[in-house]
Amino acid sequence: MDKKIIIKQVTALVTPLLEPKMELVDVEWVKEYDSWFLKIFLDQEGTISLDDCQRISRKLNEELDTLSSLEEAYFLEVSSPGLDRPFKTERDFERAIGKGVEATFYKKMDGAKIHTGILESATAEAIVLRSDEDKLQTFERKLIAKIHYRIEF
Repeated sequence: MDKKIIIKQVTALVTPLLEPKMELVDVEWVKEYDSWFLKIFLDQEGTISLDDCQRISRKLNEELDTLSSLEEAYFLEVSSPGLDRPFKTERDFERAIGKGVEATFYKKMDGAKIHTGILESATAEAIVLRSDEDKLQTFERKLIAKIHYRIEF
């Protein structure tokens, strides 16, 4: 059972089932303890509801039976990715422009491994953050271990 093949096939099945404003954020095929899980993460402008996830889950469940690559028994989870999910796609970065983010780096950058601020811009090569002190900092994307929205309470 090749993980990449499963993810590619499931992505192809899910995408046409999505409603117009929905977006497929991620597909994961993971083993947790003794069970396999197929995790589908969806998002849309505003919020994604439990009803939205259930609708797609029902539609997808019928389609998944056609995949020969899913030989193992598994649990299907369709959910929102959550506020603190790491950015994975260019669309994630585009959506975050002008919003607060937290970036964790593989090594210290300017004396710290974690930098927070407003994401001013993002390209495939670099991001620009505006710190709380109104200082602009440019960081190479390849040095970022994880980046996600900054959650403030």
